[in-house]
Parts: sequence; C-alpha cells; structure tokens
Amino acid sequence: MPPHDDAGRQLKRLLPAAKIVVVTMNDDCETAQAALREWASGYLIKSSAGAELRRAIADAMGGRPYVSPRIAGWQTERFIKDPRMPKARALTQRKRQVLQLLAEGRTIKEAAAALQLSTRTVEFHKYQLMAEYGLKTYVDLVRFAMKQQIVAPPS
Repeated sequence: MPPHDDAGRQLKRLLPAAKIVVVTMNDDCETAQAALREWASGYLIKSSAGAELRRAIADAMGGRPYVSPRIAGWQTERFIKDPRMPKARALTQRKRQVLQLLAEGRTIKEAAAALQLSTRTVEFHKYQLMAEYGLKTYVDLVRFAMKQQIVAPPS
C-alpha cells in the first residue's frame, strides 16, 4: 500500500471536508484513479512544475479535482485505444485466496495464519483488491466475492 494512501484515508476520515492533493513519484493511472475516487482532491507528479502545484491547490480549493497532465494524457490515450470502461486485471490465485478468507469472515490475522503469510501481506492484497475494483467497504468486498462466485450468498 502506498504510504500516502493510508495517511490520506486516515486524514479524510478525521477531516472529511479537507482537500488533499497528492504529490508523488507514483505515476500509475490506477493508483491515481483509486486515490481520487476515494479520498484525494488532486493527484500530482513530483516532477511537475511549481505552477502546476498552485493550479492543483486552487482547483482542489474550488471543489474541482486535479490530475497531473501526464496521467490525464495516459488516461486519454488508454480511452482512445479502448473506450470501454477499463478492465481490472484477473484475480491472481493469492488475491482469490485472500478474498475468500476475508469474505468468509476471517480476520486479517486469521487469513495470514491460514495462508502462512504476514498480516502486512494480507493487508496489501486486500488493499489491492479494493483499489483495483473500486470497493470502499467490507460489505463491498463480500459482495464482490459473491459476484466472482468465490463465496456463496448466505442461504
């Protein structure tokens, strides 16, 4: 999990009205999308010019999301190549295992023990699942597992 992501989520939980502009080296489109969708007001690459930072802050304060032109350009290019909604990658075996255990009601610690992984590794896979598929809550995670037919709906 990118360190700014956890800090951003916590800050947004504590101060819901806060406008958070991410300044990062991470120019991954999916990471930017997840942050903007869930808690960030702007997403800016560190190598950007100072004027771009001022613009990002002004846009965020004005209630408009800001995305670094470099990331926006890649998103546009991807959309032109395939205008359908971006497809999430197929679940890896490990993500399926983590998803199943969590959807069955196991805690992070219990899932880690069952898979012989560290709790941080299980948390990482959970974060990746949630970010990649736009899941915001534990209930969303369980519904996603049912939709993927990884767990059965309650009878």
